[in-house]
Amino acid sequence: MIKPIAFSYLFLLSLYIIYLLFVGQFTTYMIVLSIFLIIPIIGLLRSYKIKARETKKTMDEVIELKAKMKEMEQEVERRNQIIHHLDLVHLEYDVPTDTARVSGGVEHIYQVSKEEFEQNIFLWQDHIHPEDMKMALHKEKQLLLGKSIKYTHRIQLECQKIKWVINSATPVSDSNGKLMKIYRTFHEITEQKEKEEQLQQLAFYDDLTELPNRKLLDIQLKKALARSKRHDHTLVTMFIDLDGFKNVNDTYGHESGDLLLKEVATRLNDSVREEDLIVRLGGDEFIIVCEEAEKEEAEGIANRIIEFVSKPFSVNEQELHVSPSIGISLYPEDGEDREELIQNADKAMYHAKRKGKGNFQFYNENLRDVQPRKFDIFEKLLKSVSKKRN
Repeated sequence: MIKPIAFSYLFLLSLYIIYLLFVGQFTTYMIVLSIFLIIPIIGLLRSYKIKARETKKTMDEVIELKAKMKEMEQEVERRNQIIHHLDLVHLEYDVPTDTARVSGGVEHIYQVSKEEFEQNIFLWQDHIHPEDMKMALHKEKQLLLGKSIKYTHRIQLECQKIKWVINSATPVSDSNGKLMKIYRTFHEITEQKEKEEQLQQLAFYDDLTELPNRKLLDIQLKKALARSKRHDHTLVTMFIDLDGFKNVNDTYGHESGDLLLKEVATRLNDSVREEDLIVRLGGDEFIIVCEEAEKEEAEGIANRIIEFVSKPFSVNEQELHVSPSIGISLYPEDGEDREELIQNADKAMYHAKRKGKGNFQFYNENLRDVQPRKFDIFEKLLKSVSKKRN
C-alpha cells in the first residue's frame, strides 16, 4: 500500500517540475507546494524501508522456526526409535473407567496386538511365570496400598518361550487418597539375563560336566551348614574319587577320559536325591552334599553311587571301567565347618581306598591323625583368587 502511494506522489512531483522547467516561473506559492509534495514522499519512503526490514525479519524468523520444528520432529523420531530399541512398553490404566492405553512395542514383548492388550488390561498378569507369581502378587499388593513398585520377573508366552522383564508401576491418587491411575512400564531384559546366566555358568560351573565347581561349593555348603545349624538337621558330605580313571586316560587318551567323566556326572545325578548338590572338584574327584539325611540314608545313596558308577561305560566303542571310593563325614559329629567336614570326608575316602576300593567308609575317631590326602580345597581356592587379583 505504501509503495503505490509513494509512486503517485513522485509522479505528481515529476509533472510539477516539468511544468516549472517549461514555464520557467518560480513563485513563493510554487516553492511551498513543492516542499509539501517532497515531505510526504520522504516520509513514505522511510516507512517503506522500515516495513521492508520488518518483513525481512519476520521471514527470517519463519525460516528459523521451520528449521527448529524439523529438528524437533527428528528428535521425536529418534526418541521413538530409542524406545522401540529398548523394548519398552508403557501402560496407563484408568481405575474409575477400567480402561487402559498401551504404547507400541507390546507386540514384540507379549506377541499380542495393541488392541487385544488394551481390551484385556490384565493380560500381562496371565503371562507371569508360575514360579514368579507369588513374588508378583506381593509386589502388586504394595501398589494397591499407594506405593511405587519395581520388580523383575519372567513371562511365559503361549509358544512356551520365556522372557524376562522389569515391571515398574506408579500409582496416582486424588486428594482423598482414592486410586485414580496406574502408570506401568515393562522393560524387556531377556538378552541381558541370558548374558548374566552365561557368565554365571562360566564362573560357578565346570566346563566339562556342567556340574557346580568348587567356587559354588564354597557358597552352597556355607548356606547348607547355616540351615542345618538353624534347624538342627544332619548334613552329609561325601568325597568321591574314581579308581581306575588314570588308567583310562593313559590307555585311551584324554578325550575318552573326558567323555567318561561326563557319563559319571550323569550317573551321579541318577544316584542322589533331586535336592542334593553334586560338585566336580577337578580331575576325577567329586563332592556330594546331602541336607537332612541321616546315616542310614547316606548309606543308601553311597550304595547306589557304587552300583551305578561301577557298571561298564561305552565310550568311543570301547568298554571302560572305573569304580568309586567314597568317604563320608556327618555334621555335627564329624565337624562343624566346611573345611573340617571336607577334610574328614577326604580322610574317610582314603581309608576306603585302603580297604580295597569300590566301597564307602564313614569318618571315625581312628582317622583323626591321618593327614589329608590332598590339599585343602578352600585354601587353594583362596590362593588362586589372590593370584588373579595380583
